[in-house]
Amino acid sequence: IISPGSDDPCAGLNKSMPKASNEGKGTFGCLINGEPWVAYNSNDIGDQIFGAEPELEASYSNGSYARIVARKALYIEECDSVSQSFIFHFHSDDQDDNGINHFTGASKFYNWHEGYRYKTDSLANNQIFINKLDLENRIISCTFSFQLINADAADTIRVTEGRFDTTF
Repeated sequence: IISPGSDDPCAGLNKSMPKASNEGKGTFGCLINGEPWVAYNSNDIGDQIFGAEPELEASYSNGSYARIVARKALYIEECDSVSQSFIFHFHSDDQDDNGINHFTGASKFYNWHEGYRYKTDSLANNQIFINKLDLENRIISCTFSFQLINADAADTIRVTEGRFDTTF
């Protein structure tokens, strides 16, 4: 798969951050240690780079529990393989005095290709702000930031400027 105007089959794989929205557009992006991370799937990578929807799942149940799964998968022979995913868990009715929600301890980031799993750092200021929760139209839109740790690799990553807008 080659991007228009390029002989490099890997050109264009680093998508820019999606714009913040509240319309159920099926977008997910954040900065990991300052570098953009945008969900996509190599099964439709040609379309994905140029506008198809990312691999993104959302569920909302029991009147307050939300689960979001976003994946970034790339298996093209000429490019570096990537298999990563975020799994968020939070309760929409569990807000602090500033209206900010916090992730549950089950929230994680997986780097499958490199064999690493990160979990939310319980000592950090991990937060998620629900911009829109529309139960009738089944839309959830949030912004988030948090810190993740991997005890096995003695590594910490900081996730900032995160946003997603999807249906459930």
